[in-house]
Amino acid sequence: MEHEDFISSGNININGFWQNVLDEIAKELSAVSFDVWIKNLAIEDIKENVVVLSAETKSAKNLILKNYKDI
Repeated sequence: MEHEDFISSGNININGFWQNVLDEIAKELSAVSFDVWIKNLAIEDIKENVVVLSAETKSAKNLILKNYKDI
């Protein structure tokens, strides 16, 4: 399912959902860590109830996966 279909199906407001996720993550991290590594992540796709995120660079992706994948 493409994320556009998911949004238009009325199941969820994707922007509101993502903002809620970011708000919860912000509670778990220092402000600096959140601002530098997490805040700029974007939803790239939604497939079978899995949200696929994109990072600005490959090195950012690698660092996020290494340090923040369990949050």
